[in-house]
Amino acid sequence: MNPFTEEEFKKLEEELNSITSFLPENKMSYIWSSVQRIRTKKTPQPCACKSSAKHWGQAVQDLKEFINEQKENK
Repeated sequence: MNPFTEEEFKKLEEELNSITSFLPENKMSYIWSSVQRIRTKKTPQPCACKSSAKHWGQAVQDLKEFINEQKENK
């Protein structure tokens, strides 16, 4: 089940395509709120410091995998 509308899904896909190895701070809240919509366990948003990089990397990876799964299931 896709918790995003078609428009939200397209925006998410575009945002993720623009992210490479660096996640801009102005996109962190958007990415975190998006990943919380697909995860079963809700967690507080991590800080923007380097020690939280693994959490952000996992969030982006989870979203990319979600997008790929949704596209395969169409």
